Amino acid sequence: MNYAVVDKRNGQVVKFITSDSYETAQLNCDAGCELIPCNAEHMSASGDCFYENGQFHFCSPATDYEEFDYDTRTYVDTRTEDDLIRAAKARRDELLVDSDWTQLPDVPIKLKEKYQEYRQQLRDVPAQPGYPYKIHWPTEPN
Repeated sequence: MNYAVVDKRNGQVVKFITSDSYETAQLNCDAGCELIPCNAEHMSASGDCFYENGQFHFCSPATDYEEFDYDTRTYVDTRTEDDLIRAAKARRDELLVDSDWTQLPDVPIKLKEKYQEYRQQLRDVPAQPGYPYKIHWPTEPN
């Protein structure tokens, strides 16, 4: 028989187990947990899982840096402010490198000027209110 070991406090499925009997399965269950019968489909599912109102709920994070909070049933961004700053600077630097060609001597002056403004907006990203949590990325000129 297949079982889910579920944390009674928040419904988190701690693990799935297969056992010949309920009594043997209970050996895998701590005091704060309960055993819930489940099927093979549940056991092979990936992602975060919780048990609520008689149903298993499976979900997966949208990004690699999200962690599921079983108390609120939402994903939480686990990046630090330093992580966000590093990611923003990396993106800004990449956009600047991608537009370096626009500052070469043979680029038409009107195009060069549009890109000069865009590139300055990229350099000013760290001065935006809300940085690094909220960033308005400038639109690249046509």
